[in-house]
Amino acid sequence: MSSKVFISWSSEDPRVREIAEFFQAWSKCIFGDRIDFFYSEDIMPGVDSRDEIENEISAAQFAFFFLSQRTSKASWVVFEAGCLNNLLKNGNGYFLLTDISVQDFHRLCPPLSKYQASQINSAGDVEKIVKRMCEKLGISGGDRLHIVAETKQAYPELADFLKEVPDRVQLLPDRYTGLLPYGDNIDCSNNFKMPRIFSEFKKELFMVGINLNYLLNLRADQTNFVKMINVLVDNPEKRVNLCICDIWETHIRYTYDKVVAGYANTEIEGLAEVFQDKESCLYINTFIKKVAGNKYDQITGQLTIKKIETLVDTFWFVDADAINETGVMMLAPMTGLSGYDRGVFFADQKNRGSIFNHYYELCKNSFNRHSKPVWPNFS
Repeated sequence: MSSKVFISWSSEDPRVREIAEFFQAWSKCIFGDRIDFFYSEDIMPGVDSRDEIENEISAAQFAFFFLSQRTSKASWVVFEAGCLNNLLKNGNGYFLLTDISVQDFHRLCPPLSKYQASQINSAGDVEKIVKRMCEKLGISGGDRLHIVAETKQAYPELADFLKEVPDRVQLLPDRYTGLLPYGDNIDCSNNFKMPRIFSEFKKELFMVGINLNYLLNLRADQTNFVKMINVLVDNPEKRVNLCICDIWETHIRYTYDKVVAGYANTEIEGLAEVFQDKESCLYINTFIKKVAGNKYDQITGQLTIKKIETLVDTFWFVDADAINETGVMMLAPMTGLSGYDRGVFFADQKNRGSIFNHYYELCKNSFNRHSKPVWPNFS
């Protein structure tokens, strides 16, 4: 009699389903009729209550949970893991990670951090799982040796498939850090924290955001802006381009205010003082002259700020280079529970050039052709 093996994944990342289905076929070649796979969607139509689904799932003898950076904390996967808690405790459940480290998986999904996880792109990890399944299935002696040998021989085919999947499915950038306090605690990268960003980039920094409030609202905080100006003063070869939304335009301002639950006016007032109030000590010309001193004219050739009549948030591009492919980017769309918390994604130009170049060209063309100058204003 075959042992029932349940497979779990989240539809939030279409790559994961492809990987899970290929792994099913690959495993059947290894174990033959000893195992029989099923998924959530295989449960009888009409079974829609969580209690009934839990009863169906808990009939499994084994379970595989396929997780990527984007799905590592998916609520449905966490629910299905809860249904199989006893199976996991007995060592019959396996979390297979596609593009995320075990450490990051445990950090992003605390409810599952007590369980061990394995990398599907590690031949050693997959072999260990096969050996554990042999033990649980009571397979020993020559049969066990044959299965282990078959695993080693067949793994390159699985490895090749894993390399092909990202090329066939267009997604967001490849590294996802979960919901984080934007501008304060963006981890997984040394490049994307202010004010450190200004020391890290080598040649060009291009930042796009609704208002880049953490940088440009000098009434709230001057630390980041001062650091940026000082770095430019000390490094004449560096360039910074900033693109913000025209939040002074009525419709954009209204929409943004709804997005951030009514806090837009406070931010806009701070920016208005920087860009419009010539009597204020925080007026951008006055402030830069104070920080840069006799290097003010130099800064006018290094720093450009423009505004665009659309609502877009947030891209940072660091050292984009079409020839050497040294660029890295951050995408932090305002999709969190508030305007402060959001998902954060990373991609590099060398390994994910199609995605990096698509976003970079889109933002750069908008900056060059469809935006209006904010600074330098030479007034």
